[in-house]
Amino acid sequence: LVLAAQVDGAISQAEQGMILTSFTKHFSCNATEAEEFMSFGRWIIGYGKSLDECQRRLLKKIKELGGNDALADLSSMVEAVCKADTGQISAPVSEMLRQIKNLAAR
Repeated sequence: LVLAAQVDGAISQAEQGMILTSFTKHFSCNATEAEEFMSFGRWIIGYGKSLDECQRRLLKKIKELGGNDALADLSSMVEAVCKADTGQISAPVSEMLRQIKNLAAR
């Protein structure tokens, strides 16, 4: 979610709020744990060679750990986060959603 929010620029306040809400809802965690998830996401992205490489690795790991159900949940969370600012999804996020669907189809 952190990657999706920053793929088209800096994470906005609205996106950050939706990320934290998504974490608490989908992972049944408290606000402190949600902040820790977000910090971990930022760390992973900062550690990666490129956003594309991070996305590829993270999607592969999500499917490995949670299967297609996790990818479906991820798609809905990505859409909610990325619509939090403008109500629309940017081209890079649309491409990310397409890749999630393709991975789920395999």
